[in-house]
Amino acid sequence: YKQDEKAGFKAYEVAEDILPYFIKQVGPFAYKKLANVQSKTKFGGMENAGAIFYYENSVNSKDVESLVAHEIGHQWFGDAATEASPVHVWLSEGFATFLAHHWLEHKYGVDSLRKRLQEDKHTIFRFEKRRKTPIVDTSTVTDYMVLLNDNSYKKAAWVLQMLRQKLGEEAFWKGIRTYYAKYMNGNAATPDFIAVMEKTSGQDLKQFFKQWLYTPLHPRLRITWETDKTNHGPHLHIEQLQKVPYELPLCITIGDTEYNLNLNDKVQDINLASPLKAGSLVADPKGELLAEIEVVEK
Repeated sequence: YKQDEKAGFKAYEVAEDILPYFIKQVGPFAYKKLANVQSKTKFGGMENAGAIFYYENSVNSKDVESLVAHEIGHQWFGDAATEASPVHVWLSEGFATFLAHHWLEHKYGVDSLRKRLQEDKHTIFRFEKRRKTPIVDTSTVTDYMVLLNDNSYKKAAWVLQMLRQKLGEEAFWKGIRTYYAKYMNGNAATPDFIAVMEKTSGQDLKQFFKQWLYTPLHPRLRITWETDKTNHGPHLHIEQLQKVPYELPLCITIGDTEYNLNLNDKVQDINLASPLKAGSLVADPKGELLAEIEVVEK
């Protein structure tokens, strides 16, 4: 708008940096131009291909950079590579949310990413108390708007971040670029994405996606520890409290020592050969796991 011209150009100018960065990370931009437009919309933004509309007061929003990154991310996922049906909307909204977080991590550092992930984690947990459905939700296929929720946005972005951690930078981004190249100007469903990521990484990811995309809720861990008198290190009794156990990587730190555990059962007992100072055992210190974790000293 004419009255917001100065604020608008300043708010949206970050698009000039985001666009080439996403091209580098994901692949070619599918359209001839990209316009960022202050407009009337009931959403925060609407990712029309090549012409994004933002809500009127976005030019004064403190979080406009994240919004711009999210909507530009949709130019790749949602516009150029489109989900085959609303059931797979996470391939659009989850990817755009992930890319927005990734942009902020790239620009401001990993602490920015961790802060947003922790904020999103609490939002996800609150949402799951109201609605106990998986990300790929086949129970509401007739109501598209119901599928636009914290599962398809924030939880899906968390899943992509955990996949990134599982595969490593090179394999993860190779998979993302391959998926985009294959389905650019086409449609894809969740199994299509899984197949690409398995092929490019050389890993069997079926259990990972089954538990994170097709299973409702999230893992809940209780870690009970005590000093083992035989090796002077802690004995860990780890319980997965949800109905079905997940396969989970769990980082434990004791002082400056890091232990990376693999969990795959309802109950596991583990001895760590390390002296333990009271209160110095920390589970998931970097906040990399979408789980509730309770640590109890016995």
